Amino acid sequence: MRFRLGPDYREQQENSGESRTPRTATLAQAAAATSGRIVVAEDHHPEGGLGSAVSEGLLESGRTNLHLAHLAVRGMPGSGTGAELMAWAGIDADHIAAAARELVGA
Repeated sequence: MRFRLGPDYREQQENSGESRTPRTATLAQAAAATSGRIVVAEDHHPEGGLGSAVSEGLLESGRTNLHLAHLAVRGMPGSGTGAELMAWAGIDADHIAAAARELVGA
């Protein structure tokens, strides 16, 4: 998990060799540091993915005041470079930054 907000950004990253499931405590810390604003970007369809795990972990932590942006592939991609396909799906850096800016305004 990684987040970055503003020109003087805070960054937190979760690395777990045991599991790809985010740890509830780490999610709670990230939510507290961002006033409940979380952007999740995944390079596949949203069903059953990281966004679901993040949402579940935050709810399990008792966090109720959440603003979650879940970016994922929501259509059938065509051909293109990796960068083109990520932009098409709305999961490239520009879309992630726009989602974060929108959440900061929330």
